Amino acid sequence: MEVKNACTKCGCINTIDIHSLLRKDITDKDGNHYLVLYFKCEQCKAINVVQIDNNETRQLYRTFKSLLIKVMKKRVKHETISPKDVKKKDKYTKTLSKMREELKQRTEGKTMYNDDGSVFVESLSFVSREGR
Repeated sequence: MEVKNACTKCGCINTIDIHSLLRKDITDKDGNHYLVLYFKCEQCKAINVVQIDNNETRQLYRTFKSLLIKVMKKRVKHETISPKDVKKKDKYTKTLSKMREELKQRTEGKTMYNDDGSVFVESLSFVSREGR
């Protein structure tokens, strides 16, 4: 699957796929750890962050993922999917989106660092979700 997205710095349209979407563990100046998904602009090489997670959102995602796997296995076996599981899925989706949005707002504009202490990005900014 490919998605096209504009660079936040130069506006160049980039094609994002499994090979161009990168993962990186980073920290802020207070030592808080995050995992970011990003792509580098093909033209200007700017870092464009697509998603940010912390330990809390990663744990919720793992719980959400295990529920999805459970539901998919039932679907393959043509078993009935519990309405409770559907409600849980909806709740997890909504909660995860809200937590990630709050995390995005708290971290936007902050300097983020690599494990070795070097600067990963001077001012964290996120790719706009509009137009996807």
